[in-house]
Amino acid sequence: VSLTGEYPSATYTLPGDTAATDATVSEICNSNETWSKAGLLLTGTLNPTASTIMSGTTICGTAGTYNVTNLSNAVIKQGTTWGVSLGSTGALTPDGGTAGVADLFNGTTANLTADWTLDTGTLNLACNTATFDGAGNLVANAYDGTGTGLNRWCITDSGDAVAGDMLSGKIAWVDGAAVTGTMANNGAFALSASPTDQSVTAGYYSGGTRFRSCCRHGKERHHFRGFLNRGISFGYLYFAKRGRDG
Repeated sequence: VSLTGEYPSATYTLPGDTAATDATVSEICNSNETWSKAGLLLTGTLNPTASTIMSGTTICGTAGTYNVTNLSNAVIKQGTTWGVSLGSTGALTPDGGTAGVADLFNGTTANLTADWTLDTGTLNLACNTATFDGAGNLVANAYDGTGTGLNRWCITDSGDAVAGDMLSGKIAWVDGAAVTGTMANNGAFALSASPTDQSVTAGYYSGGTRFRSCCRHGKERHHFRGFLNRGISFGYLYFAKRGRDG
């Protein structure tokens, strides 16, 4: 059968053709042409450099200059046969580093062991959590930067406190930043009955003193008016009574 000009057909089998697939253009010497099994004319692009070809060997018209003495089993992948009559077997393994699967992010792969099988990482990102209870969101000791392993947490943006909502000197973290309280701590609240308005210092009160009065005759009226200001805090107290004190 003459193959000059056009490939006979896509299903035609060349004599002695036992390959399962076609060669690619990168496997065919540069500018050389060949037919594919699908009837396509392929033009090669392979153009090796002399330094990648062993000395004494010529590929695609390029004479090699690579010194074969540089090759040894130690620099050839484990299990790969090479050399004269393929009498040597590579021993190179990819486990020369110190990293393990616990150092590799979850879902990523790398060669970390001697078997050349890809290993899958198990390390989660520091804030890959939906649990914010002080334990589930604690950054692992080995990955908290220069911390001690006890002072790094992942937080959410749910906080809405401002300085005026917290006692003076107390610190809370809101949206990733430290907020220091400014609310005055006024201690126990105490107020005595008075016929005039009384001013009450704004701030926090830990408790209070309750007063009581009564009368034998007539009527008395106690009128409290004010507002609660982050604790027990009254704007003013108005006290008036009629009749005779007892």
